[in-house]
Amino acid sequence: GAQGNRAAGIGVQFNDQDDTARSKIETYLAGALDSDRPTHTM
Repeated sequence: GAQGNRAAGIGVQFNDQDDTARSKIETYLAGALDSDRPTHTM
C-alpha cells in the first residue's frame, strides 16, 4: 500500500534519449485525460 492515505502509484522519469518511449506511453495514457475518474496528479 501507499503511505499517507494515498492511492498506490508509480513515478517515472525520462532522459533526453527516451523520447520514443515517453511519446508512446503518453499516447497510451492520453485516453485517461477524458476519464470521469479523479486522479492524484500534480
